Amino acid sequence: MSDSDFLKKLEFVGRYSNFNAPEGAEWEEQSTQLALGINYWLSWRSVFKMSYQTTDKEGGHGNVGKTKTEGLFLHWAIGF
Repeated sequence: MSDSDFLKKLEFVGRYSNFNAPEGAEWEEQSTQLALGINYWLSWRSVFKMSYQTTDKEGGHGNVGKTKTEGLFLHWAIGF
C-alpha cells in the first residue's frame, strides 16, 4: 500500500454496457457504451469525479445509420 495520502484517496472506475432493443420495436436500437474515470475522495462523504464516456449507437427512434458520441464529465458529489 502507498504511503502517499493523495494516492490513498484515488479510485479508478469503469463501466461497459451493451443494449439491444427488441427487433421491430419503435425504439429499436443497438448501443455499446464505455466509461472510464477517476474518483478523488475529499472526505468520507465528498468526492470529485472525472470520467470519459463513449457511446456507439445504431438505429433508435427511426434513425438509420450509426452515431458515435463522446464526452468528458466532471462531478462533485456530497452525501448527507
